Amino acid sequence: MVLIKVNSIGKGLTLIFTGLILVGKILACVGSTNVPLTVKDTFFYYKIPPYQLDQFKFESSVKFWHKAMQLSSDSVIVYTQKNRQVLAILPKSETKKFADSCCKDSVFHNFRFNHNVPYNTSLRYLEGKSLFYQWDQVKKYIRPAGEVFSSLNVNPIYAQFVLLIECPANPNGISTAGAAGHFQLMPFVAKKYGLKITQNEDERIDLQRGAYAAAMHFKKYCIPLANRILEKHNIQIQEDELWYQLFVLHIYNAGAGNVSKAMDIIGGDNQGVEIIKKLWQTTAGGFKNSSQNYSQLAVAAYLIFSGN
Repeated sequence: MVLIKVNSIGKGLTLIFTGLILVGKILACVGSTNVPLTVKDTFFYYKIPPYQLDQFKFESSVKFWHKAMQLSSDSVIVYTQKNRQVLAILPKSETKKFADSCCKDSVFHNFRFNHNVPYNTSLRYLEGKSLFYQWDQVKKYIRPAGEVFSSLNVNPIYAQFVLLIECPANPNGISTAGAAGHFQLMPFVAKKYGLKITQNEDERIDLQRGAYAAAMHFKKYCIPLANRILEKHNIQIQEDELWYQLFVLHIYNAGAGNVSKAMDIIGGDNQGVEIIKKLWQTTAGGFKNSSQNYSQLAVAAYLIFSGN
């Protein structure tokens, strides 16, 4: 055995080099997950492959929500209901004209005329949503929630989507329907997976417990029912594709029964990406406007959050 003397400078360089190797290994571990279905960032969010994102990001509905999510609540967007074509952005004070139905009809008629929109096109207006979509509030939740999903062999991209669009500004909020927490779980869903809901305690508010119940709901209900609906219409199941993940999200939001009714109208002639775009235009049972919007919101939220 040969002993080599190393001076103090050499020792210091050796320690630094060793430290860099260890830091590299630690970072590699932090970025790992049990579910290799998405391309993952090593910091705080799960990335969607660009080629999949491009299949949706240029759609008018996604562009509409992309604008609305970043618009101040002091402004309103006037748009076509069906295609989400933005006709104007106005100060909120001008919506006083819309209070009276006669004035509203007159104003909307002018919008149609000035933008060469057919007279029978239904118009709507919406306040800017930037106060609701406060992305900085969400960053700290995505990785911990995603790890819970991964531990249950559920794609963490679902955790990210729900956190981005359900209640990013107020994770402790309770909806008028009774849903609560980061994942806006209904009481019967939360209780089904062991969460306590009493006058003094609501475990839906806890990120880890809420993530567990949401992941189990995806695993036991949303994903199996999505597969069953797709198989019914002879549509190929592609779990690592964005269109499939958005389809599962629709079930999380609207329930399998309503999505199934919508798919019965759409039929099996459409595949993959086109199914989602058809759902945006389809009404069936309880699958209505807010249900159509859900995956549009998911894509738009991700685009803003990731800086795309």
